[in-house]
Amino acid sequence: MGPDPSGQPSPEDQAPSGIAISWEPGAKGATLRWTPADNPSIQGYLIYRTASQPQTAVRDYKRLSTDVLSAPSFQDVELPNADQWFYYQVVSLLEGGKEGPPSRSARICGNVQFIPNALGRRAELVFVDGQLLRQVNTQSEMAVGRYCVDGSDPGIPRLFIQLSPRQNIANAIIEVSGQNAFLPNLAINAKNNLVIRKIRFQHAGVRAWNFGGINISGGKNILIEDNEFSYNNSDGIHCGGMDDFTFRRNRCVANGGGGFGGTGRTNWLFEDNECSSNGWRATTLGGQAQWFHAGIKTGFGLRNAIFRNNRMTANACIGFWLDTDMENVLIDKLMCTDNQRDGMWWEAALGPGMVTNSRFERNQGYGLRIADAGGLTLDGNTISDNSRAQICIAMSWYQEQAGRPVKNRVTGETAFGGARPNTWTRNTIAALRADQMIVAFEWGSLPSYQAFLKNLSASGNTYWHPTTPRAFMSPLAGSLIKLDLDQWSKITGAGKPQDTGASGTRWQQSAPTSIDVD
Repeated sequence: MGPDPSGQPSPEDQAPSGIAISWEPGAKGATLRWTPADNPSIQGYLIYRTASQPQTAVRDYKRLSTDVLSAPSFQDVELPNADQWFYYQVVSLLEGGKEGPPSRSARICGNVQFIPNALGRRAELVFVDGQLLRQVNTQSEMAVGRYCVDGSDPGIPRLFIQLSPRQNIANAIIEVSGQNAFLPNLAINAKNNLVIRKIRFQHAGVRAWNFGGINISGGKNILIEDNEFSYNNSDGIHCGGMDDFTFRRNRCVANGGGGFGGTGRTNWLFEDNECSSNGWRATTLGGQAQWFHAGIKTGFGLRNAIFRNNRMTANACIGFWLDTDMENVLIDKLMCTDNQRDGMWWEAALGPGMVTNSRFERNQGYGLRIADAGGLTLDGNTISDNSRAQICIAMSWYQEQAGRPVKNRVTGETAFGGARPNTWTRNTIAALRADQMIVAFEWGSLPSYQAFLKNLSASGNTYWHPTTPRAFMSPLAGSLIKLDLDQWSKITGAGKPQDTGASGTRWQQSAPTSIDVD
């Protein structure tokens, strides 16, 4: 017997409350803690976990704890290292073996919180004469330009630094940020008519995933321009809940997490920003390309936003990520190139949104990922030479619908993003290696892909592949197969303007002249 699928406590029994999930550097898995229910009949607690979405009608929770727990904590040492969220509920065990109502769900991401290398979860920073040294785990790994922290005695942690023979430690300027630092360089809350201009924010040792070098929350009529946010352990800057916000000509570079992170509100203008070379804390030190951060990551209720002439290159994570419930978003002259994950994500959105005159090139994942989302127009873009595929359609499995449901935070409407119309026009979409796809699918069910394609109109595009025309992956005849251009055009046409004909899409036999080919 698992938790009540409704997730609602019954009147006669109280569920555990205050469930929280945490991780600590060096620890394996995740630790759950909660507040016990005030009920004398409780004999202990059971833990359930699922990888499914919490909105699903049937929650496929599996019991983790083989024994009944007496203390209000549990360590999940088997948390998978995976690119997905895991949801937990705590259930009280009552007299007679009856299970009480479950706690509210709490979640954690597998590969965000459980990075194989513990260095990816630490926060110490050491700079010598302005140069960031490389952190290692033990003294045996020490070499010139490296440092390590010996925490075997929690009361007296020791720091070891190895300089080059040319450096004199007596004259060097050594800057150290400690592991226990949770405060950014600057924190501002609910201030209106704020201007931040021509300041450098750097070297904040806030723990990754938590904060930025500067945090701003709430307020309206805010202008941030001509600043630099660099070499902070987590995000360069983290903002949220602001209206009438302009972010212009800033450099968010070389941060351990993302460049810019935060939650949106209304009337945002981002223009002429550089958000590149971020994500080194988890990648260089943690041993994997980051999933959680991006050069710019925002969304979460964003309305009426313009992103114009922004550059995101060489991030050890996603380049540009718009996540959850965006409406009226224009993205113009964006450059997302050479990132270690995807160039851009448009996720869990109903739209409308438009990407135009932008370039997505040489990213190690997909050029552009449309995930459980719709309402997106792609017009006049170049999407080329991305390692896995140029465009990926990712639809979660949800009752054979078009991805998971998305709730509009303003109107309360809930709809399936993948069922919203999508339009691709006048784009150059080119695979430059034999192993690259033009369009690929990931996650989800075949009906969800078919629902997305039914609402896709594509015309006036140019596709190119060096070896085969069968470079379009699509659900057909009950499985995913590779289609050629004619087959793809028939599916995406579906009674609408098709990618065929003299005025439609061309299948080029030589590389497009607008794309540089080695």
